[in-house]
Amino acid sequence: MCKHLVGSLFGLYSILLCSNSYAQSVLPEVAVEDSAAFRRAIISSASPLLHFSSANIQALGLKSVAEALRLANGVTVKDYGGLGGMKTVSVRNLGAEHTGVLYDGVPVSNCQAGQIDISRFSTDNINAIRMGIGAPTEMLTPASAEPFSGNLYLTTPNDDKASELKLSYGNWNTINTSARFSKRIINSFVNYSHTDGDYPFTLTNGTLKTHERRNNGRTDAVNGEINASRDFATESNHRSHLSAKLYYYYSDRQLPGGVIYYNNEAHERLWDENCFVQAKYELQLGRQWEMQFIGKYNHSWNKYFDGNQIDDGEITMHTYRYRQDETFLSVGVNYRAARTNDRLQMAVVVDETWNTLRNNIPEVGRKYRTTTYSTLRIRYHEHWFTANASLSYTFLNETRNQKRFTPSVSMSVKPWNERQIFVRASWRQAFRLPSFNDLYYYRLGNRDLRPERTNETNIGLTYSGHLPAGQLSVTADAYLNRVHDLIVAFPTTFAWKMYNYGKVDIKGLNVMAEYRQKSVMVNVGYNLNDARNITASSTSRYSRQVPYTARHSGNASVIWQNRLVNVGYALQWMGKRYSSLMHERQYRLPSFDDHSLTLTKIFMVSKRHCEVSLMCKNILDRQYEIIQFYPMPGRSFFLSVKM
Repeated sequence: MCKHLVGSLFGLYSILLCSNSYAQSVLPEVAVEDSAAFRRAIISSASPLLHFSSANIQALGLKSVAEALRLANGVTVKDYGGLGGMKTVSVRNLGAEHTGVLYDGVPVSNCQAGQIDISRFSTDNINAIRMGIGAPTEMLTPASAEPFSGNLYLTTPNDDKASELKLSYGNWNTINTSARFSKRIINSFVNYSHTDGDYPFTLTNGTLKTHERRNNGRTDAVNGEINASRDFATESNHRSHLSAKLYYYYSDRQLPGGVIYYNNEAHERLWDENCFVQAKYELQLGRQWEMQFIGKYNHSWNKYFDGNQIDDGEITMHTYRYRQDETFLSVGVNYRAARTNDRLQMAVVVDETWNTLRNNIPEVGRKYRTTTYSTLRIRYHEHWFTANASLSYTFLNETRNQKRFTPSVSMSVKPWNERQIFVRASWRQAFRLPSFNDLYYYRLGNRDLRPERTNETNIGLTYSGHLPAGQLSVTADAYLNRVHDLIVAFPTTFAWKMYNYGKVDIKGLNVMAEYRQKSVMVNVGYNLNDARNITASSTSRYSRQVPYTARHSGNASVIWQNRLVNVGYALQWMGKRYSSLMHERQYRLPSFDDHSLTLTKIFMVSKRHCEVSLMCKNILDRQYEIIQFYPMPGRSFFLSVKM
C-alpha cells in the first residue's frame, strides 16, 4: 500500500519539475513566526488563539508537541506513562475527542478511537504550533474542523534555505536523531527515536515506600515525510499554489501499564503504522475569488497484544488487529465583496469522508462510515470591529443516520482608538460523533449512542501596550460550557458498557500575560476550572468535579537571549484533582510543579551553524502522576547537537 503512495508523490514531483510555468513567490506567505503582526492578530482575534513559534520551541527545548501544549492556557495534555506513552490533548476539559488536529491545513483523523496521539509529532519538523479555541476563523479551513471545540494547527517548514542534522541523547538510553533536507521545491524529513523507558519511581503503599523501576517501557519509532510545493502565475493575473505531502510513521511500543502493588509484570505491546498522501491546490482568481481543493488518502494499521488479560478467571493472551482506510475530499470557495479590501468575506466549504474499519474480532466485523460536512462562513472586518458567523451541517451515513446543524458567532470590538484594548465574545454549538470503539468495541460498544453536544460561551478582554522597557500583552477569557449526552463507560454485570450520561457544566477563567523586550520574553498563565457533573440521577456524585480536572493550574516560561548562552525556563503547576467522581482519598492526586531548564549555545563550525543544547527536565525531581498509577519520569538530562 505505502509503495503506491510513494509512487504517487514522486509522480507528482515529476509533473511539477516538468512544468513550463516559472515558479515564483506569487502568493502571500502566512506569517508563522512570532512577528509583531501575528501578535496583533492574536490580541484582536474574536476567539482565543494560542501560538508557539519555532524560535520559542527551540529556546525552551520542547522535544514534542505535547511538551509545548503543556505550557498552553486552557489546554490539558493527558500523558499515559511518560516517555513512550500515549499523549492526548483536550480543550477546557471537553475531552480529547473534541479536539481536532490539522497538519499543514489538512485534518488528521482516527475514526476508531476518536482521538489523536500527539506524541508522534516531533518539534524537529514543526515551524509553528497554534491552538484555536472555538470555531475556525480562517475562511477556507476544511468543514470537518468545524464541529470540534478546539483545533490544533501544526505547520511544517516550507523553505529551501538549509538542511539540518540533529542528534539528542538522554537518560534511560533515550535517543532521538533527525534530518531535514531542502532543495528547490522539495522538503524532506526523517526521524528515529528510542528509549528504554525504565526510569525509577517510588511506590507508596500506606506507610511502606519501595523504590521501583518502570517495566516494559521500551519504545522505537520512525517517521518521515516528503513535501513538494510550487507556485504558478498566469498572464490573466490568476495565481495558484500546489502542495503535496507523503507521510509515514511506524512505532513498536511496550506498554508499562498502570502500577500494581507487588506486581511489576507487564506484557502489553502495541504496534502502529500510518501512512498517507495528501495534496492541496489553492487558486486565486483575481482579487475577489479564491478556491481550495484538498484530497487525501490515509491508511493506518495497529496491533495490540495483551499477555495479561483475564478471561473467565484465567490469564490468557490476546492479539487484536485493526486496519483503517480513509478517503477525504474538500472543496472550498471564498468571495471578497470588494476588490480593494477584505472587509466582507463569504465562504462555502464542503468535505466528504469515506471510512472503513477492519479487525479480527468476529463479533464486530467490517464497519463503514460516510460523513458529509458543509459549512457557510461569513466574516466582517474593520480596524475596530471583527465579526464571524458560521452554520455547519453534518450528515453521518452509517447503521443509524444522524444529522446535525451547528451554528457559531463571535466578535471582537476595540472601544478606544488610542488604546490596544479589545473585548471579545463568542457562542457556538459543537458536537463529537461516537467513535467506532464507542459503538462496536467487543463487550463495550453501544450502537444506540447519540453524539455528545456542547453549548460554549466565551467572553474575554485583551490588551497590548508599550512599557518603558518593553511590551506587555494580557488576555483574559471567562467561559461556560455545557455538555449534553456525555459518552461514558458504566460497569454492568459482566463487562463495562458505553452509555449517554446526562450533563456536565464547565466554568472557567484563563488569564495569560506576556512581557517582551529585545532579549527577554516572559509568559505567565493561570487557569481556574470548575467542571461539575450535574446529572440529577447520579445523586451520590452530583455536583462533583469531573475526573482529572484541577480547579487551579498555571504555567510560566522565560526566554533570555545573550551572547554567552541562551537560557530557557519552563514551569507547569497543577493543583489537586481526583481520578473518579467519588472524591475519596484513594482517588486523590496531589498537586505538583514541574520545572525545566534549557541552555543553548549557537556558533559557527566550518561556515555552518552549530547549535548545542543541554536540557534538564523536572529539575526538583518531583514524582507525580497526570493519570493515576502512571508515574512520570523524575529528573533527567538531555544533550542535543544540531548542524
